[in-house]
Amino acid sequence: MSFYGFCHVIFPWLFKLWLRWEVFGTENIPATGPVVIAANHLSLLDPPVLGAAAPRPVHFMAKAELFKPAWFGFIIRKLGVFPVKRGGADREAIKTGLAYLKNNEVLAVFPEGTRSKTGDLGRAGGGAFMMAVKMKATIIPAYIYGTDLKRHPGWPKVRVIFGKPLPYDENGGIARENLEELGARWSKTGGKNSRRRRGKFTGSYIGTFDPQSPVYRGISCQRSKLQGFAGRFSAR
Repeated sequence: MSFYGFCHVIFPWLFKLWLRWEVFGTENIPATGPVVIAANHLSLLDPPVLGAAAPRPVHFMAKAELFKPAWFGFIIRKLGVFPVKRGGADREAIKTGLAYLKNNEVLAVFPEGTRSKTGDLGRAGGGAFMMAVKMKATIIPAYIYGTDLKRHPGWPKVRVIFGKPLPYDENGGIARENLEELGARWSKTGGKNSRRRRGKFTGSYIGTFDPQSPVYRGISCQRSKLQGFAGRFSAR
């Protein structure tokens, strides 16, 4: 078993105990072919939480500064992470991401480009979708809730939800207008993060659930109305 495979077995148990971690919508991720998972970004916990939730191995871009010291860089490389230099287009990082997609693997991106300081979904940069469009990969929108631990004191409740594939014109090319339009549509799928008050969720939430479905009943939010995502997730 590879180091990634070992962590993919251990991390879910760890996250269930520590973060009361729940995952929904894994059936929306294709079993084969190139896939780009586009998720909101709240904290440094997002990559391991998202990677552990996905049924396929996931590769992530991370700022080059995280690869120091060398021993830590070695570990995260084994977990599918590769460096990207900030402040401009890193051609080497883009080349690496394209190679993974060409090999029919899964790449995760955070279209906002940085962690949200408020918990709300930020503006998506169109460039985040360039590799997906170029390689005609399936784009899976994903929503992460609860990893911003400072805003969720005590015993956090973390959820990862994978949405249905985001449709786009595969023949539209990587023109700036096409990528920005795709980014705008991704932003509309999420809305604002929900906030928990006295055990209930207020605000919009990714996903529209049937109150009678196992998915809805599996979320301990006192049968609150969960709204805010274009489309529906089917029960697991």
